[in-house]
Amino acid sequence: MNDIKKLATSHPTQPKSQLGLTLVELLVALVLGLLLSAITVQSYLSTKTTYRMTEGVSRIQENGRFAVHFLADHIRRAGNLGCVDYVRSKLNNERMINFTSPITGWDYSGTDSSVDTYTLPALQDAPNKDNFVSTQHDGIGTAVSGAMQDAVFNNANPKPIQGSDFIIINSVEETDAVLSTEFSTADTTVTTADNHDFEAMQFIMAGDCYVADLLQVDTAIESNQSRIVAEPTTRGQPRNRSQSFETGVPIWSYGWGPDSKIHKVTSAAYYVGIGASGLPSLFRWDLGRGSVGDDPAELVEGVETLQFLYGEDTSGDGLANRYASARFIDDWQNVVAVRVGMVLRSPEVASDEAQNTALQLLGHMVVTPTDPTDQVMRYAVNTTLKPRNTGVVRSYVVERNTAAVNYQQRTR
Repeated sequence: MNDIKKLATSHPTQPKSQLGLTLVELLVALVLGLLLSAITVQSYLSTKTTYRMTEGVSRIQENGRFAVHFLADHIRRAGNLGCVDYVRSKLNNERMINFTSPITGWDYSGTDSSVDTYTLPALQDAPNKDNFVSTQHDGIGTAVSGAMQDAVFNNANPKPIQGSDFIIINSVEETDAVLSTEFSTADTTVTTADNHDFEAMQFIMAGDCYVADLLQVDTAIESNQSRIVAEPTTRGQPRNRSQSFETGVPIWSYGWGPDSKIHKVTSAAYYVGIGASGLPSLFRWDLGRGSVGDDPAELVEGVETLQFLYGEDTSGDGLANRYASARFIDDWQNVVAVRVGMVLRSPEVASDEAQNTALQLLGHMVVTPTDPTDQVMRYAVNTTLKPRNTGVVRSYVVERNTAAVNYQQRTR
């Protein structure tokens, strides 16, 4: 009996525990793990690519909306003079502030409406002002072909880039500033009823609903900020005509009395320059204080090119009969609409593949990027904007020597 118990104890009937994996089992587990890892990695990469593309498209669309908003707001207000219908300019240079043509533009060479295809040049500043061409007024109404004036190009910081247009828009911002006392036509200093926020070198328009004078303030720094000094200043551009301030020559059109108003003149340039991040960006440059104004402000990142076509009314009915580039405009006074075209890019790489997409701008130009292998997303924006105040100035007088030249403008 004892022998039987010993035998049962030394040879149990239950199976032995598992002590390891066979080679086949290890290989199967390894293959399954690799497959699962590959699926996970592929899902991550696919999600990351989709996110980058979605983020790129979202940034482009958002930037496009902002860019159109800024341009539309100012273009629609171009030429606004409130109730004034007769402007007498005392400025030395009418090309910067000229209400007979509240919108003035320049094409970058090779981007005008005669061009069918255009490859964006390398991102760098334009070499000089002569790269920007336009049909301009020389200040006394004669149409001349002219490059951008030195006072604009030389003081722009940053400079406009290659391959993008340039536009200046003028209007008036109405204020609550009114004169407190009557003054003579020879007074260089006027007093407002309350404090004002005008600055030195600010462009102003002073007068009533019939006539107003356009000048550049020399000094507006008084203890109570209620006095404005208008003199033949030597600071900044374009300055007032010194002839207007000689003895015996009236400074103001009339000796206005109390309640005559003084308004700010807003003049701003829009162009593409190199932004703080190193990408091309839309800039707004406030020219309301001439060449001594603030540096251009970066508005929207990722705008690679900005192109304009101007709708010209050739029949006098207030509607655009043709759209042309700046260099082909016959008369800037007849511009009643502006077509805006932009190419925007994503700030960062947004795709794993080259985006060699030809983009249509303004219905006549096919634009391709400088480097089609840079893997950034691009998007074209095209819109047409209508200024609400074109043609409202009945008369615009510019002093030249001892005579005055009268611009008679069509009333639309």
